[in-house]
Amino acid sequence: MSELDVLRAGITINLAECRALLGFIEVTAPVTVPILVRSATVGKGVPEAVTNTITDLLLLKLREVSPIVRTALDEAEYYSSCMGSPDALRDAAQSIRSKVVAPAQELAPSVVLGRLPSTMDSNWRDGKASERYRSAVDGRDTALARIESLASPIISALEDLADAIPQFFIQLAAFVSGAVVALLGLAVAFSTAETGYGAIAGFLAAIAGVLTTVIAGLQYKLGTEQTIQRVTRQLSGETPGWPKVLP
Repeated sequence: MSELDVLRAGITINLAECRALLGFIEVTAPVTVPILVRSATVGKGVPEAVTNTITDLLLLKLREVSPIVRTALDEAEYYSSCMGSPDALRDAAQSIRSKVVAPAQELAPSVVLGRLPSTMDSNWRDGKASERYRSAVDGRDTALARIESLASPIISALEDLADAIPQFFIQLAAFVSGAVVALLGLAVAFSTAETGYGAIAGFLAAIAGVLTTVIAGLQYKLGTEQTIQRVTRQLSGETPGWPKVLP
């Protein structure tokens, strides 16, 4: 099992844990949040209407956060299924070097007038047709030599992608691990026996922690966009055509 396989397995396990924690929070919050609020306000002279308003606001905030977290988990699960193969990308880059660039460089010096037997006067003396053939050879050595410069951006793009894939999954794994911790903190915040206003403050802090984790987790997507932009720039140059036959 490769390092990437280990990372993906860990991501899968943590995503399942996140979904379980989120489901637990969604199911138990309507029961536990009112208890938490009442424990904080009982005996404090807080009107019933205020207690109910605080309860409704906390539950509303939780309902707002829940789909955001679920969407982030769905995206993380999708990205984890699109692993790719750094080794295959590096092999492709090496194949272009060894099977395209190197043979072209080796062949280029021989594709010139005077080195191809078929272009020698002793073999071609039949006028205009042979002359056009001879002229068509001119410039082919330069074209073959330029293959390296044309292939270089493709090779670089493949190697950049190969390097970016492991880094992406490391960041994705860090995001999912952070989500487990944040959701666990939220679950604990309203299911413990803590009472008083500190319980409400802790609940709000836990919600903020979950949102912070989701926002911070967007960094792995940002890194992906930067890689895509870099590779796109590498491949966006104008591709010259093969030299035309001289008239």
